[in-house]
Amino acid sequence: MMTLLGEQKPSKHSGFLVLCIHMKELLKNLGLTPNEMAVYQALIKMGGSSPAGEVIKLTDLHRNIVYDALTHLKNKGLLQEIKKDGKKFFKLKNPEHLALGFTNQASSIKSLSKIISSLSGSIGHEVTIHEGSTAWQEAWQGIMAKLKPNSVFYTIGMAGDAWVGLMGETFIAYEQWALKNKITDKIISQKYLQKEIEAHQDIKFRDIKYVDIDLLAHTSIEIFDDKCFFEIYDTPETLIEIKSSGLAKSLRAYFELLWVVAKK
Repeated sequence: MMTLLGEQKPSKHSGFLVLCIHMKELLKNLGLTPNEMAVYQALIKMGGSSPAGEVIKLTDLHRNIVYDALTHLKNKGLLQEIKKDGKKFFKLKNPEHLALGFTNQASSIKSLSKIISSLSGSIGHEVTIHEGSTAWQEAWQGIMAKLKPNSVFYTIGMAGDAWVGLMGETFIAYEQWALKNKITDKIISQKYLQKEIEAHQDIKFRDIKYVDIDLLAHTSIEIFDDKCFFEIYDTPETLIEIKSSGLAKSLRAYFELLWVVAKK
């Protein structure tokens, strides 16, 4: 049958092919190897249950490879061994039960993260380099996810439009997040950037003072409770994240000294 556009109507076979491609992506996301995926899909084609010999014929893989794949799939909880008339069959299991395992994994990761965070003073500081606008935005998205409502953080050397440009689409979400969560950003910046900053950035949550210094906007420093961002605007644009409560405390002290001499 032809459609009005003259194209052949998709057959059931083509629909099954699309389904198999989608399934392959799902299995890949579960961490299955190519051989494991081939064996899993073969079992689906055979109705979800089959002896190993039939799987070997359908996949055209070496018997040792098939048996290894079946063992791994069994260990991953995706199939089980059953016996029919004294013959061993491999039967697919509904993978829905795996969701509980992933939930438990997520809970364990969260608990482990808290333990590691509590040890941060003894394991030293951490340095992460974010290069390029996408990585830059991801660093700020991390702040937005973790900073508590009513928090205050500090900025030395606000860069105006250069910072806004690097934030890209994240900029709007950032401003909305800051206003909603009553975040305060205390800022010290160059006087000549005042019009640029206040024209394009919401000053409702920004408490800004300026120093009269003729310094180009090459860098900014963001100071949080336990980490700092050193933002470099020269190409390649780079955000250096240093997790260190001691560094944050020291830079906060320097900020307070500058705050005294800066003016609204």
